[in-house]
Amino acid sequence: MLVPFNSLPGNSRIWIYQSSRLITNTEKESIESAITTFLESWTAHDATLKAGFEILYDLFVVIGVDESFNNASGCSIDKQVNFMKMLGEKTGIDFFNRMRIAWMQNDQLLQNQLSEMTASISRGEITGEVFVFNNLVRTANEFKTSWKQPLKESWIQTVL
Repeated sequence: MLVPFNSLPGNSRIWIYQSSRLITNTEKESIESAITTFLESWTAHDATLKAGFEILYDLFVVIGVDESFNNASGCSIDKQVNFMKMLGEKTGIDFFNRMRIAWMQNDQLLQNQLSEMTASISRGEITGEVFVFNNLVRTANEFKTSWKQPLKESWIQTVL
C-alpha cells in the first residue's frame, strides 16, 4: 500500500539508496513510476506493507515502511534490494556503492569516493562545517534529525 512518505510515523524503517550520479528528470519519472508499482504490491508473507518513498536532491531514493502496520520480513527486504538492483541495471545507475559519500558545500551537492573525500579533508579543502548525508539512518525519526549532519559530528570522523 503506497502512502505519502511524509505520512509515515517516526518509528518507520528507512532505507536510503544513493545514486552513483544525478538522476535526470526523464529518469526520475521512470524511477518514480517503477517504485510506485513495486510499493503498491510489496508484501511480507502475503501481508500488505504500508510504504512510501521520495527521491531527494536527484541523488537519493529513500524508501520507508510503517512497521506498526506490518513488519518488513527478511524476504520482503530481499525483494526490495533485488528490485533496486534491477532498477539500477535498467537505468545504468549504481545504487549500491556504499563507499560513495555525498555532502553539501556552499549550497552545492557534491559526491565522491570516501578515500578521495578523506584526502580532500586532509588537504583542508573540506572542513568539518560541511554537511554530509548519513545513509545509515534506520528510522524516519533518525532520517529527519540525523540524515544531514555536519561532517565534524558524522560517522566519517571515525575513519579520519
